[in-house]
Amino acid sequence: MACPTLLARADVYARFIRIGDGPDQVHVAAVGKELIKRGGVMAG
Repeated sequence: MACPTLLARADVYARFIRIGDGPDQVHVAAVGKELIKRGGVMAG
């Protein structure tokens, strides 16, 4: 996809960063939910 303007290129980059960052946020949320289920105590 050709991006003729700086704004268009910045939008494409922002989308790419959001996609790359997404799984980390989902993982943190999943770990948090599991900790709440366990009463806030980590296994170990």
